[in-house]
Amino acid sequence: MKKYIIIILITILLISCSSSSNGLDVSNSPLTQSYNWQFKLNGVLYKWSGGLYDESGQNHYKVGSKKLNLVKGNLNLIILFPSASTGNFTFNSSTPSEFSLYFYYTNMNIDVYDTNAGGTMNVNVSSISSNSYSSNSSNPGKVIGTFSGTLKKQGGQLSTITDGYFEVLNF
Repeated sequence: MKKYIIIILITILLISCSSSSNGLDVSNSPLTQSYNWQFKLNGVLYKWSGGLYDESGQNHYKVGSKKLNLVKGNLNLIILFPSASTGNFTFNSSTPSEFSLYFYYTNMNIDVYDTNAGGTMNVNVSSISSNSYSSNSSNPGKVIGTFSGTLKKQGGQLSTITDGYFEVLNF
């Protein structure tokens, strides 16, 4: 019995040594990069973190369409920017771009919060990597920023968003 245990331990040791000495550096690979976002809506925290290839891989920023898309389950937050650049952006009912938050429910009801209905959201994009997934899929960059303000729920109530943060794939 001891002989089998020793053989199994040696086999595990050899496998672990051979896989770590293959010379590949995957520390910055899209498989290992972490992306995340969070915000509080009326004090309730919503957040997501994960890698490029997990089931919620829709969390990204598309420079070409100037669109940030954050998804988790029945929640979808979409920001349509006026330009694909870093800086401060203000969204309200008089801006052509928009900040929208949707909650989808199984009974086909949708709660929609957006700046077109009222409120003002402030978004700061602090960093946009020059590498995108489209141009460099082996080493895509990130888009990083913060947001806070108020959104009006269609049908009436003004809601507050605080502590908004995103660090997502530059698609």
